[in-house]
Amino acid sequence: MGLSTIITLVPEKFWPDVFRDEFASIPLMPALAGYIPESLLCQPPPVPFRHRRWHIGYRGRTMAYIYGLLTREKYTIGLEMQEICRRRGIPANIDVTEDGRLYGDAWIAFNRDCRVLLGTESGSNVFDFDGTISSKIQAHLAQFPNASFEEVHELFLSDVDGAIRMNQLSPKIFEAIALGTGLVLFEGEYSGVLTPWRHYIPLKKDYSNIDEVLQAVDDIPFLEQMTHQAMQDIVQTDTYSYRRFIQRIDERLDQLCPLPHSAESITETAVLRATTSKPPVWDTEIRKRSQEENEKACSILAQKLSGQKALFFGAGKAYQYYKHFFQNVEPIGFYVDEVFLTKPTAYIDGIPLLSPAALETMPTPENIVLFSKQEHFFGMKERVWEMFPNGPEPVSCILSGPSAGDSVCDMPPLA
Repeated sequence: MGLSTIITLVPEKFWPDVFRDEFASIPLMPALAGYIPESLLCQPPPVPFRHRRWHIGYRGRTMAYIYGLLTREKYTIGLEMQEICRRRGIPANIDVTEDGRLYGDAWIAFNRDCRVLLGTESGSNVFDFDGTISSKIQAHLAQFPNASFEEVHELFLSDVDGAIRMNQLSPKIFEAIALGTGLVLFEGEYSGVLTPWRHYIPLKKDYSNIDEVLQAVDDIPFLEQMTHQAMQDIVQTDTYSYRRFIQRIDERLDQLCPLPHSAESITETAVLRATTSKPPVWDTEIRKRSQEENEKACSILAQKLSGQKALFFGAGKAYQYYKHFFQNVEPIGFYVDEVFLTKPTAYIDGIPLLSPAALETMPTPENIVLFSKQEHFFGMKERVWEMFPNGPEPVSCILSGPSAGDSVCDMPPLA
């Protein structure tokens, strides 16, 4: 498939166990299962804990047996805590049925109405590389449809479950923290992000510390302190935002596909990716360069387009200055704003100048070359996409200096 990197949830310790054979040579990038959506940071202030209807809330579900013990915990924690709260008369809203699932605004409202949410680590520690384990489980359940999880696990999963540990922090945990809701979580690693008693109340998997846990849920000053600390450490640092995650991807792309110029422009590339509606693929980018560097970039671009036709965008005096590089490229026209056209038809070196109206009737060109000053680049890029939404990605020269992006003629703009 030509992959140059894989973004993976697999902890680095287990990469050799998972990415084998033809995958072994592909660079890997670690990631979490989810990050903090900016939309959650625009919510109203958290509801004071004393005004929240439920002391403990939870939504979980049963999963196919093949996913093993870690996924099973999402179901069992709900059942056990539901019974404990019932016996002790604790206001709780816990549901592990499919009908009880909550999504969108309903999930946010539920968070805001609970003092704490229950949680476990996410993921599956069963790797069924060739599908044989799943096939055996399906055959067994077809013969014994009432077989329990414990029975199936003992027969088919006990030797492999946990050999590779995929324990992950669930995105729901980020959501709760961003919404100012406390957490009661099974003891675990949580991708190294959370610290017990600082960011969450740890619950032992045998429930032996349940009295301590419930006492903490009743301690409103403690909940206020813990949720405030979690907000400071995890949300306000921006470490776990989608913005930062995307920035890491951009940085990795720059490492894998280095641009033919200094590192100064790499930050600019990340900005372009973050602020444009299509993923740019630049053949050449130039920022604050010397004339010699401008000429080198144009030469590289012209060699790539040798023998091909191209529409030139923003090509005024910049093209006239650099045109000797493009002798082997066939220009089909030069796009200019109508404000610079003083005649119905105008030409440069016998090649027509094209207004926006003229481009509307023009077939999509196979190549588009964009000349621009840095300060005009974004606007011109968007204009290309608007005129040719299904066209090729423009190859670009961002130029600087007196010969860059000047108007095609020295006449004043039309009134």
